[in-house]
Amino acid sequence: MPLRLEGRGTFAVFLTGEDRFRFFHYGKPDDEEDAYFLKGIVISQIAIELDETSAYDPDSGNRALGSLIRTQDRLEIVVRSARERVGQTMCLPIITELPGCETGARAAFTRWRIVLGEGQEKRELLLVDCVEVPA
Repeated sequence: MPLRLEGRGTFAVFLTGEDRFRFFHYGKPDDEEDAYFLKGIVISQIAIELDETSAYDPDSGNRALGSLIRTQDRLEIVVRSARERVGQTMCLPIITELPGCETGARAAFTRWRIVLGEGQEKRELLLVDCVEVPA
C-alpha cells in the first residue's frame, strides 16, 4: 500500500507476509516520479471497515502493530520500519481530510478489513486482526 506524505516522500506498507505492517521509504519529497517506482495492481473504490468491538484507547500504552487509529481529520496505521525487527512504532496516515473529530478524541481498532463493492456484491480483499501480529 503506497502512501505519499507531503514534504517527506513516498512510503510503502506491507499488509501481508513476513514483513506485515512494516514500511519503507522509497521516494524523495515531492517527486511525482517516485510514485511509479513500485509495480502492482491499482484497485479503486475500496473501503476500509473498522470493527467497533475491537476499539481501544491508543493513548493507554502499547499500540498493536497494524492497528488503525482515527484521530483529528485522518485515519492512521501503526507501523514499524522494515529495517527494524523491534523498536519504536510510528503512525502513517492512510486517509486524510476526513470530517474532524472532537478535539482530543482518538480511537484505535485492532480488527479491520478492506472491501470492494457494496451490498451483495461486496467482496473482502483483506481481513486484519492485529492481536495476532507481534508488536
